[in-house]
Amino acid sequence: MATAHLHRDLDTLIGDFVDPLGYGRYVLIIEAFRSSVEACFQSPERPTATPAPLSILDDVRADCRDLGLAARSSPQPLALGAEADEWLGAQYVLEGSMLGARVLFERAQAFGFTQDFGARHLAVQSRSIARWQSFLGCLEGPERFNLEAAAAGAERVFRVALEAAESIDVH
Repeated sequence: MATAHLHRDLDTLIGDFVDPLGYGRYVLIIEAFRSSVEACFQSPERPTATPAPLSILDDVRADCRDLGLAARSSPQPLALGAEADEWLGAQYVLEGSMLGARVLFERAQAFGFTQDFGARHLAVQSRSIARWQSFLGCLEGPERFNLEAAAAGAERVFRVALEAAESIDVH
């Protein structure tokens, strides 16, 4: 719950996309956000004990092309420390976004976007709950878990997402 306020702020900034224009803004925000975050997780600094998150950046970029949108500049790259629990906290946010993707995919489909056009990334994210359940299993390992480090990693991810949302103009 350490990041609940950041999650609320992000939801407020992104808003509900109620038309294709709002959906396009959302896709641009996700492209900027995932550019920063996925680059971090591909880094050799990622602790080997942390699994790699689901990559959706190529799908988001294909969705941008479908919608005729040019990617904007990305926020500062996500920077995480050396502690594995910080990385797990960051990944918790990414993997947890799969749960919301199911609802967002339904909204995108109402505008005519599909798993093959305009909403690829949402289709990939909402495909299966098993990945989320598997990730939660990683958090329940026998080793001591540093909740403060995990919360710091989650907060960093939310701050990058907020920066991405603030950088995309509504008009």
